[in-house]
Formats: sequence, C-alpha cells, structure tokens
Amino acid sequence: MRSRLEPADGADLPAERLLCGRKPNCVSSEVADGDGRVDPLRLVVPFEEAWPVIRRVVMDLPRTKIVSDTGVRIDAECRSAWIGFVDDLV
Repeated sequence: MRSRLEPADGADLPAERLLCGRKPNCVSSEVADGDGRVDPLRLVVPFEEAWPVIRRVVMDLPRTKIVSDTGVRIDAECRSAWIGFVDDLV
C-alpha cells in the first residue's frame, strides 16, 4: 500500500523528493537542498523527555488529527479553518 505522502508517479523525481513529490508548498528537513529545504528541529532535552511534549503540542493544534504515532514519528492532518483544506504534518 502506498503512503499518502508518496506521489502516484515519482519515477522521475530524486529519491529524497519522494516525500513531497510535486507539492510546491511542501518543506522537509530530509531534502538535501533547494526550495523545499528546512533545517531539522534540534532537541535541547533528551528524546524520551521531548516526545510527550511534542505529541501534546500536535494534539493541541486546532483542527488537527493525529493519523499515526509510532513513538518516533507523528503523522497528522491539519484542516484549515476557512475552506477546510487538509495539510499533512509529519
């Protein structure tokens, strides 16, 4: 089964861009460079201490639903207030 984050046709995209596919408004810390590149978040406390806080922050975002939580990665959907567009938060 294909992940919702993978493009249906990503054969001509570099492997690192498969996360965003052709989504022009997607950003990722896993992209080597380019317009979609953002620096990864750096934790200032141990992961075990930070994870419950990160999860709570995501849960408290308005109109946001956690789709999956593996304990090291959260996939969530954030719905805009105006038209109800859904954005992926990973």
